[in-house]
Amino acid sequence: MQTRNPEHEAADLAKGVARVGGEHIPLNYLAAYMRASACMLEKATEVNDLDQLCIPLLMLQRHALELMLKDILTLIYDADDYQYLAKHPGAVVLPLDNEKRRKAMIKHDLVKLAQMLKDGANALQYAPPPAGLMTLAEDISKLEKNSPTFTRYSESTDKLQHLPAQVIIPVRDYQDRLNALYEEIFGLDAITGDNYSMAARYAQMNAINQMSAEGHPWYVALEEHLWSTPAPQPPAYDAPYKDCP
Repeated sequence: MQTRNPEHEAADLAKGVARVGGEHIPLNYLAAYMRASACMLEKATEVNDLDQLCIPLLMLQRHALELMLKDILTLIYDADDYQYLAKHPGAVVLPLDNEKRRKAMIKHDLVKLAQMLKDGANALQYAPPPAGLMTLAEDISKLEKNSPTFTRYSESTDKLQHLPAQVIIPVRDYQDRLNALYEEIFGLDAITGDNYSMAARYAQMNAINQMSAEGHPWYVALEEHLWSTPAPQPPAYDAPYKDCP
């Protein structure tokens, strides 16, 4: 993938100019937030300033987790739509609960998103998501005291101080757990290069569901077969946190 015109690189770097978007420099938001949180953690550690940088670092980490949850939820809901269309040939209107889903997906409650993912995977008889998603969501939510403004402002919308007393924030532990979840959900097998990740499996199941919705008869393929063969989609994300200084 092309990242930028080589003619621009030196001048952009000297001026501090970034180029992103469009066909040549697409942005993977999840990978970008993962990399940003990893790099900030390493730099804050290097300059011994974790105390002052822990809150913006936590904001990057919690948003990376939110994006991770929503990426997989999107696959789950796509699968549900395909199954609905398969059972209702010619349907042009999807189930009414799609509006409820949309409203839930634009909110920022990590625990609720993790529970939606768990429930959705169970309803579709997909492999369950890693338990670490829920535990990390719960840990960060407890720290935030369920206030969505914790990492953005010094007080809540109810004028309550977020940090009236000292708190301990294990940002290194959070980052390590994020990295492990990222590898488990989106990563390639380090030896063979095959994509056995959860996202790839969900995407493979979705492809079967989509073909069923379009009238293809081989939807009857057994789940055991699907889960025992390599999945070609989606392409794995590069681990974005491994080359930070």
